[in-house]
Amino acid sequence: MSIPNLAGSINKADVEQKGSGSYAASYVNWARVAHILHTEAPGWEFHLRPAADGGLVWAAPDGTAFVIGFFSGPDGEATADVPFSCMDNRNQSIPMEKVSARVLTDTHRRALCLTAAYTMGLAYELWAKEEVENPYREDKAAPKADKPLAKDPTPKQAPAKTPTAAPAKAEAFVPAPADSIKAVQARILQHPNREQVIEAFKQHKGLLPAAKKVADHIQTPADVAFLNDLCDSLGG
Repeated sequence: MSIPNLAGSINKADVEQKGSGSYAASYVNWARVAHILHTEAPGWEFHLRPAADGGLVWAAPDGTAFVIGFFSGPDGEATADVPFSCMDNRNQSIPMEKVSARVLTDTHRRALCLTAAYTMGLAYELWAKEEVENPYREDKAAPKADKPLAKDPTPKQAPAKTPTAAPAKAEAFVPAPADSIKAVQARILQHPNREQVIEAFKQHKGLLPAAKKVADHIQTPADVAFLNDLCDSLGG
């Protein structure tokens, strides 16, 4: 009898995780196991061996329950029996009288996965805690990617830093002599185009049009020179 060898049929995309910490476990969903069997081992069917009373649940000597799984082949073959305990969510064996329909159906699906691993090697890597193949199943025929080039052992020098110019120091403020400021203020007050002089000075200093006390902004020799030239050009 030739039994399909399905070792290596799963990859990391098939594996799921449940639990955490010391209770963490990797597994392949029973539906995915059934799909792989249909694809990779057509004609092989999973069964539960009927018990002596005609049911599907067997009684262990201590009164707990178990089932027996096996596969039949396309030519009438039958694989070896594989017992599997009916268990609760803590993986403790369940007494016969506590086996409900839900326990039986859950046990059937778990027994499918164990029997497939025991008989055909399907997902045996998880039971043996071996590394699972990384590529997706449809990519198995794809050529392997080239290995990355070895790193150059010669240490690379960091690029030289461009020296940063020191920030220019702000020029010291030099106020205009008080008498020259008073003289130009008086000249503005007496100028025939005084408003035009004031508006031009506001624009020169970047003042708002509504700025008041423009005379307070005449502070430097450059301000005085600008106003004297302005007064001369506007005829006053």
